[in-house]
Amino acid sequence: MIKIKSTQMNDYLNFVFCFDKNYNLQAQTCIISLLEKVSEPINIFIIYSEPFSPDTFSAKINNHQMLNNLKVFHYKEQDIQFPNIGNGHVSQATYYRFFISNYISSTEEFLIYMDVDIVCINDPVLKFKTEIKKLKKSKFIIGASVEHHHDKELEVFNRLNLKKDYFNAGVLLINYKLWRKNSTGSQLLKHMELVKDKVRYWDQDVLNSYFDSKFLILSEEFNYSTATRPHYTKEYNAINDDVTFLHFSGKIKPWHIKGTNGEVSEFYHRNFRLINKLKYHLLKRNRKLDSADLLSLIFFLKVFKLDFTISFLIQSLRHLYSFQNNNQKI
Repeated sequence: MIKIKSTQMNDYLNFVFCFDKNYNLQAQTCIISLLEKVSEPINIFIIYSEPFSPDTFSAKINNHQMLNNLKVFHYKEQDIQFPNIGNGHVSQATYYRFFISNYISSTEEFLIYMDVDIVCINDPVLKFKTEIKKLKKSKFIIGASVEHHHDKELEVFNRLNLKKDYFNAGVLLINYKLWRKNSTGSQLLKHMELVKDKVRYWDQDVLNSYFDSKFLILSEEFNYSTATRPHYTKEYNAINDDVTFLHFSGKIKPWHIKGTNGEVSEFYHRNFRLINKLKYHLLKRNRKLDSADLLSLIFFLKVFKLDFTISFLIQSLRHLYSFQNNNQKI
């Protein structure tokens, strides 16, 4: 465990992140977006795949005035086989949240788990304090936003035999006292073994199958998931005004050329710029696909809706050229 700052912790909201070294930049972008928007200092807990040094993170995060405490724990669980890893765009770190009670102190009462492909758009503090009161009164262990309302025609309900709505697990409000009292982490691991052959969407499927109907429903503003909104790129003003957390769910992310497709993607890159000198965060998918995606952005004029069109074009061309260099080295 690395402890970077320390003051009295119990009066602050606690945010939890689980990720591996391949998502350092995405995680920092998510965290800086949160720190820039909160109206009160917060605590941040991270369960991380590697031994951690404070230098891994930007000084702008480590020294941020809204960061009360940052604790990073090295994930050390061994010999656990997680379902469906290697068949998608996620790593085993998505399952780390099952082990939070192995790392985070029992003195904490409530936790807010967040995926790292999320950016904070508006201040979540007062809204979460209201939801915490609701969760405590409800006696549920978690709160989450609904992704699919119950529909027997949707395969996920039949595959997992769900009785009610299916939630997106990218943001979870957790009654940590009840989580520990009910040994929820251990119960999830046992349940995972029972449903492992049915799991398609990783820990989210396990969580939905385990908590089926037993969760507090949070407003979609806490987890505005792009995967279920094909027209989200046209909703910039609504997102800017009303959304708390914008979740770039699904396979295409804003750090792909295809995902940098207009104003909404700038919510991610504006926060990326706070801790990086580059204007855009671009990662490789496939040279042919990335080339076609760039041409599409230009043809449909979406590239001109970006904050820094010329910088994006220059970075994209360098990005595509790097494929050629890599091929030559091979």
